[in-house]
Amino acid sequence: MFLLVDKPLGWSSFDVVAHLKHRLPPLAWWPKKRKIWHGWTLDPWATGVLIIATDTDTKKLATLLAGRKRYRASFERGRMTDTRDTYPRNFDQYYPPTQNGQWWLVNTKPQYPPSRYQREWWLTSLHGHVTLPLPPFRASKHHGQPVYKQARKQWFDPTMIPESKESFIYHISPLTYEGWIWALDLEVSGGTYIRSLAWLAYTTFGIPCVMTSLVRTWVSTMRGRRTLHTPGEIYTTDKLTYRIIEVPSDAHILTTPLLSHSS
Repeated sequence: MFLLVDKPLGWSSFDVVAHLKHRLPPLAWWPKKRKIWHGWTLDPWATGVLIIATDTDTKKLATLLAGRKRYRASFERGRMTDTRDTYPRNFDQYYPPTQNGQWWLVNTKPQYPPSRYQREWWLTSLHGHVTLPLPPFRASKHHGQPVYKQARKQWFDPTMIPESKESFIYHISPLTYEGWIWALDLEVSGGTYIRSLAWLAYTTFGIPCVMTSLVRTWVSTMRGRRTLHTPGEIYTTDKLTYRIIEVPSDAHILTTPLLSHSS
């Protein structure tokens, strides 16, 4: 079966899996320990839609998820971290704004916030295929080891040009823009690191930036979008609320190609 969870802040996707694994009811026809896994990882500081599969349906996750996801993300100017978010590991530098946020002093050089025209031009340039810098702290593996474990052993160099990855942005639009804080609504391909936009904004406008919050509002599946309001039987544990959602037939899963622009 497939479950839909509103992932809490501070929980990793694996934390959700581990929590549910020992709390789902046993099955008479499944004598072994119950299998359970997640699709489309959400980082601990992110919240929102997380799809969970159990038992034999775990094999269908790769073909069920169509790749497109939608987020609401908030960013803060005047701060730089090695993780590109507000949970730094080794490097956390503030750049206090002066004159009510009219400019920031970065490396002894004043940096002014972009004009409305510059912001609109930048967002327009991000539509379609884009090359995004990869954050040094991420779950993907290099030489068989998660990159974040390697990054913990190194001191962050703000001038270092990061690795990059091709992604596809289907939609991006501003929600708020108020000096220090700005927010975006965006729809992206699978495997896109939203916090990469913080570094991209810094290299474009010269003002250090970090992501402060991230909410996944829906994920795309072969049977349409799944949101926190998708119909289903609702259940609760001592810490989580989840719902059982519609399970596609095996025939549909096996005959429908994976529709994704993700790299």
